[in-house]
Amino acid sequence: MQQPKKITIVLSAILFLSACAPVSPAVSSSSSEGKSPSSDTSSLEVSSVSSESSSANREKHSGVFKFYCVNDFHGSVLPGYDGYGRFESGIKKYFGKLKELKDADPEHTIVLSAGDMYQGSLESNLNYGNLVTEAMNAVPFDAMAIGNHEWDYGQQRLKDNIALADFPMLGGNVVKYENGAATTTPWYDGLGKSTIIEKAGVKIGIVGMIGYGQTTSIMSKAVEDVSFVNPEPIALAEAQRLKQEEGCEITMLVIHDDADQVLGWDAYRQLNAYFDGVFCGHSHTRNKKISDGVPLIQSYCNGRAFSHIEITLTEGRAKASNYNIQTASESWEDNSAIAAVTDKYLGKEDYTSRANATAGNLTEAIDNKGVARLGARAIYEKYHAIYPDLACAIENKQRATLPAGPVKYTQLYKCTPFTNNVIIMKALGSEIKSEGGYNNNVAYVGDLSKYGSLDDDKTYTIAVIDYLAYHQDAEKRYNYFPGLGTGEDTIIEEYDDYPMDISFAYLETLGNTIDASLFSESDPHFTAYAK
Repeated sequence: MQQPKKITIVLSAILFLSACAPVSPAVSSSSSEGKSPSSDTSSLEVSSVSSESSSANREKHSGVFKFYCVNDFHGSVLPGYDGYGRFESGIKKYFGKLKELKDADPEHTIVLSAGDMYQGSLESNLNYGNLVTEAMNAVPFDAMAIGNHEWDYGQQRLKDNIALADFPMLGGNVVKYENGAATTTPWYDGLGKSTIIEKAGVKIGIVGMIGYGQTTSIMSKAVEDVSFVNPEPIALAEAQRLKQEEGCEITMLVIHDDADQVLGWDAYRQLNAYFDGVFCGHSHTRNKKISDGVPLIQSYCNGRAFSHIEITLTEGRAKASNYNIQTASESWEDNSAIAAVTDKYLGKEDYTSRANATAGNLTEAIDNKGVARLGARAIYEKYHAIYPDLACAIENKQRATLPAGPVKYTQLYKCTPFTNNVIIMKALGSEIKSEGGYNNNVAYVGDLSKYGSLDDDKTYTIAVIDYLAYHQDAEKRYNYFPGLGTGEDTIIEEYDDYPMDISFAYLETLGNTIDASLFSESDPHFTAYAK
């Protein structure tokens, strides 16, 4: 049975701006990118709220509190190196180090996640992220802001992981989408705006958000009734409430978005009126910035590093005294508690049988775009036999490189972890050329004499992954294949076949030696629609 959660999840059902105290006009940034039209912040008013409690009767504490944050772990359960030679520590070392730090000083150490923890490997996808959630429980983590890829397995699987977690998951700007518009109704009562953690007698408020409009980075069918609205007014209002009403002496923002997006907020020059530190994610990059004394940190992805912010509390006043990015080390020790979780899942036959599968030997390494070319060709070869008039197959750029030598199922899965389906559809030539030639996509054209050149206003049969076929913008409009919204495009069939499995099966047909030139970027079958 799951242990009762020891941390209070704050689930305010108030309107987004109701907690903002009108005191002084906001300082406006020149940047308004990423703002939701329905959640304008131009009239947002900023209170002069210090880290000191607003009540003179509240006890004012002192101490040093250490915050650690993981972002974009993407199910990197096993240790290894990515295609660029960068060390990925694996969950036993990575989470083990976090557990070691927390065990050394549990009353002053807080462990957080900025989202995208699950999707990305066979080891995690096979159990829909449950392995990672249980390993997070073993650390234990204190809170997590959900990311866009938490939705990849569908809404019920996300709810299952929320229930499995012994820590709160947060997404304060995740609301229901109804009647063609975002509402102010939270998507799910198990997903809060914030949580309060008490350490050494100090109340610490953690506010959790996801980036505006990141439903565009999710298979649209998974979020048909969900919207991620502008996080700024909600996050600021919640921070004020935690300070003024709950007596939090430290407040931190954990957001699944790049630091530059937060620095684009209207209140970016007054961040310290709300937060003492900001942990970021989503862009898989290095963020180490400071604004108004508030550090904004993101540490790459896949267990390569984690973020650290140290907050010194002096008589109720909080200040970031240290912040850095801790790079993972091979010298970190495996942790037995985390190992027990991985053994529980990876000892199962459905995992071991796939993990041991190997196709032929690849003559040369291929990069992530090359893996996409492999995928597009494999999809075409599979469905051309069923649809002789198939013009092309379109895939999306993949996650990792594939090394030369024996192609292991788990290696290919690391490159192609997306649980997409294949769509056979009729689409306009203009759309096919646009998507097939887009930088992040790859199109494989089978018969160049017939389909190497397309008529913009004519429809053709194509095979395409569902993420691309059904892609919508933040306003829920089809924007990759807009003909689906006008009736010019039509869906013929949807196949429950993962592109990863199609690619692996195709490689198996090529024999012991797999010629990497089959997936060369200069092959005219791949360049027909290139811009």
